Amino acid sequence: MSNKINTEKEKEDFFDRKKPWSKIKDNILTKYIEPYLNKIKELKRPIVIVDGFAGPGKFNDGSEGSPLIICRRINEEKERLKINIPIIVIFIDKKKRHYTALKNNLQEYIDKETAFVFHEDFGNLIEEIIEIVKDSSVLFYLDPFGIRGIEFDKLQKIFERVNIASTEVLINFNYISFVRQAGNWNVDDSIEEIKKKVRMAKLDNAKNVMGGDYWLDIVENPLLSPPERELAVVEAYKEKYKIYFRYVCSCPVKEKDANVAKYHLIFASRHFDALDLMNDIMHAEFENFLMHEYREGFLFDTRPEDKKKDLAKLEKMIYELVVKEKPITRLEIRKALIPLNFMKYARKDYRVCIENLLISKKFYSSSGKTSRINDETSLSTEKFN
Repeated sequence: MSNKINTEKEKEDFFDRKKPWSKIKDNILTKYIEPYLNKIKELKRPIVIVDGFAGPGKFNDGSEGSPLIICRRINEEKERLKINIPIIVIFIDKKKRHYTALKNNLQEYIDKETAFVFHEDFGNLIEEIIEIVKDSSVLFYLDPFGIRGIEFDKLQKIFERVNIASTEVLINFNYISFVRQAGNWNVDDSIEEIKKKVRMAKLDNAKNVMGGDYWLDIVENPLLSPPERELAVVEAYKEKYKIYFRYVCSCPVKEKDANVAKYHLIFASRHFDALDLMNDIMHAEFENFLMHEYREGFLFDTRPEDKKKDLAKLEKMIYELVVKEKPITRLEIRKALIPLNFMKYARKDYRVCIENLLISKKFYSSSGKTSRINDETSLSTEKFN
């Protein structure tokens, strides 16, 4: 009982003021909405964004939460991009106090029939929502407090619509909450202590959220360090998404670089354009986070070498890929390498490395140019006729 009380108190305290890690999460969401709308409008279907764990819409310090951010951004982009197809946002929160505050904070958008607010548990509404949006392009934004509410059988109902209409998901996976549900061990506990706590725990919640118990072998693996264990759990969990989505990626959101992530923001889509966009967005946010942590108060970048971007390594990967796959386009290079190096490099890094390789004549372009080539230009280690 006390654990539940503590969780409720943490949840209420969460909305006192907006924390730096919440700003990172909201930045990623905000930056994605504009290119998402611009791309998805070409399908000529209604567009729906579902915020399944909306909260009150504002923090007690006056900062905007995701509901206000989403609505304001949609209003701006719909006008700027001259989108004339319906765009709506469905907001859900099961807590009465949050629901009441949310309605008040979104009244302007409710009156415009942009926002629709429901007082309900997200899981209870999934099937109804899927029926409502069956002919629409949908982005599900799921940001629960903890991991309850994103049980995998619930997510499957969302994932299964990917073959019917455009479906993308941006989901907050809270690793610390997973640890609590998986035996409440400390991330730096010895493997013997972890095994002991796991054996004594009731693991139903963790298994339901993770869609099985495959993670047990990972958390009890004596060869993994705490950071390696965290990454392995998240990667194994993402493999469950890949049954439905071609592209699944994630960004760790941290308070301090050395710490366990506050959460991992997982993004899934069937389309490379979405992955390409999210790679740039998450890359920029994580780079800003690292620069702020390691450069604050210093004139120069003080990051450890293993935290710095290594363009020589990217250049080598590109060269080896062109040798193997020639001819290959710049777009095909990104399609091959971004899934393997998600968030490590931005699109401009690929462009710079390819131009360096062309200038040094390690390979050639079908246009004969060494710069300002487009994504469809072929590249090869041999000259084109």
